[in-house]
Amino acid sequence: MAKNKYVIVDAILEYAKVFEQNRDMGNDKVDLSETDGEYKVHILVDDANMQKMLDAGVPAKQGAFAQFHKKEFEGQTLNMFRAKRAHKHKHFKAYDADGNLTNEPLVLGEPVVFDYNDFISKQADNIGKKPHEYITKLTIEDGLIGNGTKAKVKLRVENGTSGKGKAFTKVQLESVGITDLVVYEGAGDFF
Repeated sequence: MAKNKYVIVDAILEYAKVFEQNRDMGNDKVDLSETDGEYKVHILVDDANMQKMLDAGVPAKQGAFAQFHKKEFEGQTLNMFRAKRAHKHKHFKAYDADGNLTNEPLVLGEPVVFDYNDFISKQADNIGKKPHEYITKLTIEDGLIGNGTKAKVKLRVENGTSGKGKAFTKVQLESVGITDLVVYEGAGDFF
């Protein structure tokens, strides 16, 4: 049985594809058709936030591959981690309106992307409510997220054993709370 832990880190974002409309759909070398694409973002964290991730169970290596890479950003050396989330789950199936299991894959959808500063300012006024009831979600219409955006990033770390008895660790992007948005100014109009 899998055990989940959650970790929230302060990060600088790069190459954010966190909205359904701009998720990575793969290419001729990377097939993402089984999951109908994936959401991903490079998160740059300092050593203290990397240690928080490691303490929560994020592996330093997956097999022979390092999960953190040193990256220079505005004069400081940070640790880059590729956070991602499948649009549809490879193994779990969805339930219909009556609660019956179907053969359709479970749609995980995009991570929650929200204005963290607005969330904090509303927190005192919404005592007794659940946080998701008063967050202001951001959409692609608010602008694409540019490199250098600062955020609080929540990751789910799942440690478990597969049906074949092999131990695994899966890290999934859960939410991105934007604290300082840099709007992406690309060549041309996205819409």
